Amino acid sequence: MGSPVVSIVVVNYNGASVLERFLESVRSCDYAALEVLVVDNASTDDSVARLEAMEDVTVVASPSNLGFGRGCNLGVAQAHGELLLFANPDIQLYPDAISVMVDDLLGTLGAAVVCATLIEPGMRHDRERRVEEVASMAAAAMLVERAHFEYIGGFDPEIFLYSEDTDLCFRTWLVGRRVLKAWNAVAVHELAGSGGGERFSAEQIKNGLYIYLKLRAWPAVVRYSCRMAVKTVVRGLRLRDPGVLGAWWSNLRRLRSTLAKRRAIRDAAAPADRAMLERLGAEHSYWERRSWRTRALRGLRRRPTRSP
Repeated sequence: MGSPVVSIVVVNYNGASVLERFLESVRSCDYAALEVLVVDNASTDDSVARLEAMEDVTVVASPSNLGFGRGCNLGVAQAHGELLLFANPDIQLYPDAISVMVDDLLGTLGAAVVCATLIEPGMRHDRERRVEEVASMAAAAMLVERAHFEYIGGFDPEIFLYSEDTDLCFRTWLVGRRVLKAWNAVAVHELAGSGGGERFSAEQIKNGLYIYLKLRAWPAVVRYSCRMAVKTVVRGLRLRDPGVLGAWWSNLRRLRSTLAKRRAIRDAAAPADRAMLERLGAEHSYWERRSWRTRALRGLRRRPTRSP
């Protein structure tokens, strides 16, 4: 039996320059059974013209900007692979990254999602052949078993952008499958190369609240809501960003439907699967807070001092 076909699904929006570097890294990969689909979210640059000149790329043109998750779902509908690699256009894969992720996915009992280790340009990474169970990871380089992706309904179309990967990973745990970080599969990630912007905080708060209300235990929901309330005050008052208030109103308006999804997904999950998600979720939150404090301190140290 040959290697399973991996369909690489990339969502692009005005990212022609970074996308070409990503595609070059794909062409350098040692995994042969690949197809590449680029979903273009109605870009206004010359992305489509550049892509259509590439014989090894299938362009899936969307008439409007669908966001990341819905864009990925559109790409999967036209993909042929047994495995799906969702990737951001602002990454560059190590030559053996796909091979390692495929081996880890197929060789680990119960695994449905394997994510590459992301490093910043110039960062040193001590590679080791091991996998680690994680509550969730970014879909910047995420390999998913196609049968599982279809079973859980793909990315949640309610989420336009940000945290759709977290939602997918949480739902994976709740159906008794595993999410892994592959320490030996590496991708260089140019931070903010294809995301960020003014909408980030509001979308992060809105989607995070939605996901927690839908999938996490009530104590975790309360803790997360408190952290987001603080972030709302800081962002809304200090940075004068009124958009973060809309994140709460959005969740209030659709609370009934969110709770119905909670009953259908979380409440229907086995107790052991719910407990596993909460344990890994607590670990994830701990390291996320530590990382945030480290970045904040680093930013303070770099802040220039005023001359007297």
